Amino acid sequence: MAARISSVGNYAELSVLTVGSDIWFTESGQIWWNAALQPMLSDNSDGGQLITEREYQLIKEYPIPTNVTAAMVTELVMRLNNTVHNWDRGVLEDSGMISYREYNVHVTKINEDTEAARQQGHDSIFSAYDSTADEFEEAGKADEGVCAKVRIQIKQRLVITRDAFNARLEIENGESDQLTDIRVVIEIYSRNGTRTLAMDRFAIGNPTIAGITGTETQWSLATKTTGSAEWLIIPYSQAAPTQDTDYDIGGTLYYMVNGENLSVPLFPDTITVMPDPRLHLNYFLEKFVRADDPFTKAVVEPSIPFTLGILVSNSGFGAAKDLKISSGQPEIIDNEKGLLITFRIIGAQLGMQPISPSLDVTFGNVDPHSTKMARWLMTSSLQGKFSNYSATFQNTNPLGDPQLSIMDSIYFHELLHNVRVDWPADDQLSDFLVIDKSSATALPNLIYKSDDGLNPLPVTIGNVTTLEFLSPKEIQVSVKAHYPGWVYFQTPVTVNTALQVSAAIRSDGRQVISEHNAWIDTILNKTKLHILDYFDNSTLKMARVTYRLTLFRPNDRAPKFEKRRYEANVSEAESVITDLLTTHAVDADGDAVTYHLADTNYFAIDSTNGSLSLIKELDRETVAEHTFRVFAVDNGTPSRTGTAAVSVIVTDINDNAPEFEPSVYEATIEVDTPPGFDVLQVMAKDNDVGSNAQLLYSLQTDGVVFSVNSSTGMLSTTETIQSSPSTHTLTCVVSDKGVSPRNSTANIIINVINKNLHPPEFGHLNYNFSSLENATIGFELGEVSATDADSHSPNNVVRFSLAPASSSRLPFSVDQETGKVTVTGYLDRETTDTYTFEIIAADRGVPPTGQLSATTTVMVSILDVNDNRPSFPRSRFEYRILENLPSGELILKVKATDSDLGSNGAISSYELTPVTGNANFNLVVTNDSYAMIYTNSSLDREEFDRHTLILEVSDGGNPPRTGSTDVVIIVTDMNDNPPKFDSSLVQKSISRDTPVNTPVATVHATDIDTTGLLRYSINRTSNEPFQINEDSGAVRLSKQLSIVDPSSFNLSVIVSDGIFTDKMSLIINVITTNTYAPEFDGAPYAVVVNESVDAGRSIFQVTATDRDSSLVTYLITLGNTGNIFEIDSIEGIISTRGELDRETTPFYQLTVEASDGGINGQNILTSTAKVDVVVLDVNEHYPEFISGGIISLSVQEESKPGIMLGQVLATDEDRHNVSYHMVPGDEAAHFAVDTDSGNVTTNATLDRELKGSYQFEVEARDNGEPPLTSTAVVMVTVTDINDNEPEFDQSQYNISLQADDVVPGAVQLVVHASDEDEGRNAVVTYSIAGVGFMVDNHTGEITSELDGSSVTETTVYRFHVIATDQGIQPKWSMANVSITVLPGNQTRVTLLPGNQTTDVGTTTISMVTTPMQPKNTTVKTSGSPSIYRDSSLFFVTLLIVARCMML
Repeated sequence: MAARISSVGNYAELSVLTVGSDIWFTESGQIWWNAALQPMLSDNSDGGQLITEREYQLIKEYPIPTNVTAAMVTELVMRLNNTVHNWDRGVLEDSGMISYREYNVHVTKINEDTEAARQQGHDSIFSAYDSTADEFEEAGKADEGVCAKVRIQIKQRLVITRDAFNARLEIENGESDQLTDIRVVIEIYSRNGTRTLAMDRFAIGNPTIAGITGTETQWSLATKTTGSAEWLIIPYSQAAPTQDTDYDIGGTLYYMVNGENLSVPLFPDTITVMPDPRLHLNYFLEKFVRADDPFTKAVVEPSIPFTLGILVSNSGFGAAKDLKISSGQPEIIDNEKGLLITFRIIGAQLGMQPISPSLDVTFGNVDPHSTKMARWLMTSSLQGKFSNYSATFQNTNPLGDPQLSIMDSIYFHELLHNVRVDWPADDQLSDFLVIDKSSATALPNLIYKSDDGLNPLPVTIGNVTTLEFLSPKEIQVSVKAHYPGWVYFQTPVTVNTALQVSAAIRSDGRQVISEHNAWIDTILNKTKLHILDYFDNSTLKMARVTYRLTLFRPNDRAPKFEKRRYEANVSEAESVITDLLTTHAVDADGDAVTYHLADTNYFAIDSTNGSLSLIKELDRETVAEHTFRVFAVDNGTPSRTGTAAVSVIVTDINDNAPEFEPSVYEATIEVDTPPGFDVLQVMAKDNDVGSNAQLLYSLQTDGVVFSVNSSTGMLSTTETIQSSPSTHTLTCVVSDKGVSPRNSTANIIINVINKNLHPPEFGHLNYNFSSLENATIGFELGEVSATDADSHSPNNVVRFSLAPASSSRLPFSVDQETGKVTVTGYLDRETTDTYTFEIIAADRGVPPTGQLSATTTVMVSILDVNDNRPSFPRSRFEYRILENLPSGELILKVKATDSDLGSNGAISSYELTPVTGNANFNLVVTNDSYAMIYTNSSLDREEFDRHTLILEVSDGGNPPRTGSTDVVIIVTDMNDNPPKFDSSLVQKSISRDTPVNTPVATVHATDIDTTGLLRYSINRTSNEPFQINEDSGAVRLSKQLSIVDPSSFNLSVIVSDGIFTDKMSLIINVITTNTYAPEFDGAPYAVVVNESVDAGRSIFQVTATDRDSSLVTYLITLGNTGNIFEIDSIEGIISTRGELDRETTPFYQLTVEASDGGINGQNILTSTAKVDVVVLDVNEHYPEFISGGIISLSVQEESKPGIMLGQVLATDEDRHNVSYHMVPGDEAAHFAVDTDSGNVTTNATLDRELKGSYQFEVEARDNGEPPLTSTAVVMVTVTDINDNEPEFDQSQYNISLQADDVVPGAVQLVVHASDEDEGRNAVVTYSIAGVGFMVDNHTGEITSELDGSSVTETTVYRFHVIATDQGIQPKWSMANVSITVLPGNQTRVTLLPGNQTTDVGTTTISMVTTPMQPKNTTVKTSGSPSIYRDSSLFFVTLLIVARCMML
């Protein structure tokens, strides 16, 4: 401890030496140093480490510490500047500067102490001191036992996609001898700017060889073999620092063959390297963990989730693609006292997305110079505080090159609170208020924004001057801030620890975001009020700044019923019961509870005591069980509701007699039926239950022939039936077994007939039928017949049917009475030409003999019809032939086929019909029915370039059927036509001062062939000053004309297609110049016109004159938006072409061009003038709401009055100002609209549970004359806030298990919690804080991790189950679980809840980068993409000091 105090003391002495006095070492001095002076000393400031005059003036403008004067500031600046200046000149000791010798002594000791601290697992001498101080403090608490230290790791893997290149060289040895001494020198050159060698910008892996033998430097390749080598090439970040950069990859191949050294240059290939990302990770962890305190033996405190946050920042110029962090659960790596403690991650969240029970976070792409935020929610089973953080990482990649790492930094920060930076704007994301290591006051000094992990915002500390309670739930706090920016205040406060801040309003009206930026917490039995707020210079100048804070006790807990389900039994004989059962619910917040029922009209409940009554007669046969819900509603704000289920089972009375179904039974049997034969079964039904529905059957008629089974109702014979024919009529009685039995009767008729002696016999053993394949359904094929030798009905009545084996797939049926066989499906001979099946003939005999039957075989032959067209192998044939193909050339030979039989399937004839083109083709049919198409004359593509023929075929059926195919013949071109000019003579004129390269004329020729490429040229007879473009035919002046040149040139222009030519004459006349341009009279012009002017109305006239006496013409060239104006080209009169609209275009500036005639249309001169047209307004448009006639807004419930919901905006096409007004109405009274801005605000606090939506009208009114108005309907939806926590069905779960039932993975218990919010606020996930058991995040199933076979004595496991909703600010609740494991076959008992100490954890974070598909790199002739994994493994170690029992 003394050594670490000495280390910190040495650092303090160095600080005093630097500034010259310890007067600076106050809280305000530290803030001034960080905010005012330190930025001026950074390397990127104006003067670097020297403070410039401008920087000095900025320092003086900053408010100085309270105990420091301006002269002392000047003295400090001079001391620092003198030190830097003198040390640079070699002057190390002098007055007014820092002594180099003393400075060096202190720095040397700091370096030694820092190294010693790191060897002991600390980041710095300060963390080592803090750790020792924590140990000293805890050791002094003798009455609280001994502290235990637990070190945990969380392994996390970060994966991104990266680029790489794969270069491949293949060598084929075609020599008669092997290649030896093979080696390759790879060279990479930069293509951007100067071509320079850039090998230092790439990492090149060792080659992978195939077919090549030898060591890495001595390769050989056998004769007549092929070998290859591949290199993985990965660019360093400096290869493309800020933008895509191109490189050439090539080299030289060296080898020896037959004693001769040879070399082969490898042609370079170009690759593009994209910039890398550069990643910075900032972790944020809450210092204090709130969970069970082992010193409170009577209660188990809940484990409150705490945050492990992360900001992933990319400072590079390339995107970090597909970034994902996969996390494991915390692992304990050091537990010095074997403390029973657990840590667990219960969910993860990216940005504003819902919390997921997954441990993985998928960030997607992190773009250059951007940041993304995520967090993990953790729990601990015991309370404690984190006292030490450290983070190291190492990079591994396929090449083992640490320079390939893209990780620039990883830092840990002590998180005080998740806040929200709402100035200058609020992005709704959580930000991190941290106590950084640079903080000298152990108070927060930085805010890391969720969208910027590299530039934290400074935080200064303000003072709380007064605190007074205006009421038990209202506080007024006076504060003093010293510097502009974000200011943090804290002060002790004596309030109920359940109270929270619901509103915080500054004296200038600014609202502080409660829960985030104004909060109350209790840590180690100390309750403090915290405020974080933004102060600008105007706020700093206020004489007094106060905050008025409203406190509230959150109605966090809904009432809980003692039971999840209540049950009662009621006889259906009862009509009224005043005290059926009593429900009871308890509200943990202490609120009064009232009771209510739903889903029942038979019961009522006392709203005060929960007593349930029966108010209406029940009927069990109508409803046997009544299930409904009972509600307990508290009187908190907002009110909360608990529910329980009630099940009332209606017990039976014997109020129903049994009834036969049917009431008369009849059966037929044969003579000589033996005794004991079952004839039939009677059945009755009784709507009662139990013994009231148990039935007994008996025969009322006395006799010895039949009897009935009293239980089953089966009627059977008691002796042989000998009389025939005869009829027996019986009466059967059924009775129930109720206390007062009820009964009913049924009649039974038994007919006795002669015995069935003979089966039917068919007239033929087999039957043969035939049918055309086009037979219609219902067509009769024939009939089968059979007779029966019995003499009496029904034994001699015959019925026919198809044998079951074939009946389902046959397209035939048989009439059961007549035996007629008919077609029932579609027949197709080409699919099936014969059907064979069996028909059964059966009589109608009765038991005991039953029916007798016989079978016969039926064969049906399907006859062919001409139902198939002949067809060709293809529906279209296409051929290309030259236009010079001689006559008689074979084009196509093809044969058609037909699937019918006989003449129906024979090919009868072919016919060829031209569709397009001409009839230059002959059709020849061979003896073997092939169709052959020949040319009968030469073809000319210029006449027809495409011939379409139809080849039709007919079969020999009657009538015949036909088929066809298209034959397309495309005639390809030959150069057999000359080009031709559009005109054989063209004349053009130019002036003698025409500039060189001016286009003079363009000649044009066409060629009806497609193969020739036209080229133009001038057949020169002298040195004419003209050139022609051989492709376009454009003729240009090639030399400046002079006075001595002739006044006319006759050029002979030739066009050629490579074989044929054509020529024309181009005559160019040289004329005198045009001297003067037209001049406008009175330009520029302005005209005013009303927007209601009619189309076609003249509004203005412009005039211009030409001193060359040329005719002047006019044209509007610019500003004619929408082509709304036109001008008379001769008179210069401007008219409207359409209607004007000032709201669309209030002003036009037209450009009018005046042109003279030039000379022969050449050398035309022009001038321009501006015409300004101003359009005057008419109030003709109603205001129009931008969002249409229906505007949808939303507001969170419980929002305070004055909250802005949104804005209604209307536009007026007349450009009048628009004002907004509420249309009176009942629902409009809850809202207000600002007359000028259209901002819609609330007039009252809204409750979604009372009313979920509102509708009212808003009027928009312009200020025209007269004013015009329009209205819109505003629909406001009141949205849910996460104001309800999940509620377990039971607050305590107690079960006991036999040890044999405790098996790893077995479900031991299911817990359930529900949440009365909506959407993701109502989605519940489960987590557990216990030893030996796990809970399914979604189902609540608790499974064992234990093996009960080792349990030898009764063991009790107690732990918590936490239910967490998925709100942005999640709420949670807890249930206690007690599981008693009994050895052997002991009696199971229920235990009351108790205390359980469980386990704590550590954090190892490993990052692996997964590359994306890289770019192709070709060395010599081939290249391929390559994927490699670049992984950075992080070791983040956290030390927690847990408060524990005496060990």
